[in-house]
Amino acid sequence: MFQYKDKLLSLAEIILQRIGSWDLSSLEAKDKSDGSPVTIFDEELNELINSYLIKNYPDYGIIGEEISRPSTQASFTWYVDPLDGTKEFIKRNGQWAVQIGLCEENTPIVGFVLHPEEKRLYYAEKGQGSYLIEMSSKKETKLCLTTNDFIDPIISLESNSSPAKDEAAFSSKIASKSFKKGSFGLKVAMIATGEAHLYCNFRKLIGYWDLCGPQVVLEEAGGRFRFEDGKQPNYLDRTDYSVNLKLVAYHPCLEQGVLDEF
Repeated sequence: MFQYKDKLLSLAEIILQRIGSWDLSSLEAKDKSDGSPVTIFDEELNELINSYLIKNYPDYGIIGEEISRPSTQASFTWYVDPLDGTKEFIKRNGQWAVQIGLCEENTPIVGFVLHPEEKRLYYAEKGQGSYLIEMSSKKETKLCLTTNDFIDPIISLESNSSPAKDEAAFSSKIASKSFKKGSFGLKVAMIATGEAHLYCNFRKLIGYWDLCGPQVVLEEAGGRFRFEDGKQPNYLDRTDYSVNLKLVAYHPCLEQGVLDEF
């Protein structure tokens, strides 16, 4: 039984309504302290999402890319990336997403990846499966990847920026085709739907807010993540909210190839 779905579906609708009201004619970005861009729209969505989560889940902590409300007392913590793919948003290519994840202690239990351009929500709760929800019609499709799936060709995904040499070399050993895509969450969602099969990120620039929601979506669909040296991210280590591990997201059919090469 879904515990969070109704409230998060309502939040998705609120987010889409807000995005639909935006005037992007004056879209400008500024640099954050780490050099990455941020816009007033990142900040607006962050405030909207945080306010909604605080109202509905007042005892939960929130850790976000823009503004956080961490709590060392809370057993449950939301991880929020209000606009994953700000560079894509600035380019207006539609390849950006809103990502929300929930951890119980160190275990990710809820995944939410909203693709505003296509009005699609990728949603999952631990033990309840992963779903693609068409927000316009509310049609739901269960996502299910198995080791018996036939894959040909094997498709890897790369960031729109040039991939690191070791990423490209790794992907070429397993995949026969590659495509570029923005937003970490959207790349992972494409693997969850079976549209693509492999994505590696060796730059160690992934934050908990990037990973948490997409991780639940992919794993509940039957897909997998593998992290450097077989380790798991520690969401309870909040030194800098960074995963600090190379990672591979992949279709379960690729298990042996990933284990052999990574």
